[in-house]
Parts: sequence; structure tokens; C-alpha cells
Amino acid sequence: MQQCAQTAHLLLIMCNNLDSKVPCFLRKKNYFFSRYNKIRQLPKDMFSEMPALRDVNLNSNLIHVINEDTWSPVLSKLNSLSLEANPIHCNADIFWVCQANIEAVSAKCQAPAAKKGT
Repeated sequence: MQQCAQTAHLLLIMCNNLDSKVPCFLRKKNYFFSRYNKIRQLPKDMFSEMPALRDVNLNSNLIHVINEDTWSPVLSKLNSLSLEANPIHCNADIFWVCQANIEAVSAKCQAPAAKKGT
């Protein structure tokens, strides 16, 4: 396990481009899974250098806001977006998710109370 962590760290050092926040080994990935990591918020430029991204699974984190700006670089190419078990606050700001042409969206509102479970 330690060797795997050392290898991953080495890859980050080798692949990091000073002009980019996304390591090179992630840029060509068509999926991004980061479940059970207590992620609260995604940076605005999270997916800006991941043009091949098609499937995202961020289940079981602490995400409560789904910001359209974060997703705009990959929105037209996403096949699936899974945000199950996140405390998502559903308001007019997330209406864009309903309008996006994503084949499979999996998420449930946790707030406000009137929207919980929808």
C-alpha cells in the first residue's frame, strides 16, 4: 500500500504542469470517481482541463451546491453524473442540471424540506 502511495505521489510530481492544477494522468481520463471523501465544494475550474470526461461519481460526499460554472467545460459531453448521498440544496440555481443533456443523473435533494428526496 505504501508503494502505491509513493508511486501516486511520484506521478503527481512528474506530471504536474506549472500552468495546470490537474495532473496529466487525469487529463485524458473519461471518468472521475471520488466517493466517500467528505468533499464539500468543487473548485470552479475542477474539470476545465479534463475534456475527455464522460462519467462522474461523487457519491457520499458533503456537496450541497452544484455550481454550473464548475461543470460547463464538460457539460456537453457528460454521459453520467452521480451525486447520491450528498446534502444537495435544491433551488433555482441547479435548474441547469435538469436542462443539461446528460443521459443519467443520479441525485436527491436534501434541502429545503419541501424538496427533500426529489
